[in-house]
Amino acid sequence: MSHEIKQIQLVPFTDAEKAKLIKSADNSTKEYKFALKLSSQPDPRWTQVFESVWRQEYGGGIAPQFSGMTVQVKSTIQNLQNLTNALKNSLLKTNEGFKDLMEQEEIRHNEETKIKDDAKLAAEQAMKDALDKLNVS
Repeated sequence: MSHEIKQIQLVPFTDAEKAKLIKSADNSTKEYKFALKLSSQPDPRWTQVFESVWRQEYGGGIAPQFSGMTVQVKSTIQNLQNLTNALKNSLLKTNEGFKDLMEQEEIRHNEETKIKDDAKLAAEQAMKDALDKLNVS
């Protein structure tokens, strides 16, 4: 069950994306929607960990929304860097928390598998013993 866990990070805007955002700007105090690219698509359980981290760090306000390999946020131009820093901090903590969660799930899975395997071995041995002692003549 062990598998590599991808660390999710923000991907910088391309020049074309920057140009489009600059062209769309019409008011420096307005809130804009930004779709920030992610390095990979998050697992739904990763997203749950992120939401928990975000609530703990920044309260119950509007959390960033994930869709595929993007995260959507609303921000003013002036607050964009602060929001980006908050996202980077939350992504780092989420990556760590998700890794811990996956390790715990793997340990639990291995323990459950061992219990099932041990029970099967015991049942097989009991069946063998019963069949060896069986007298049908």
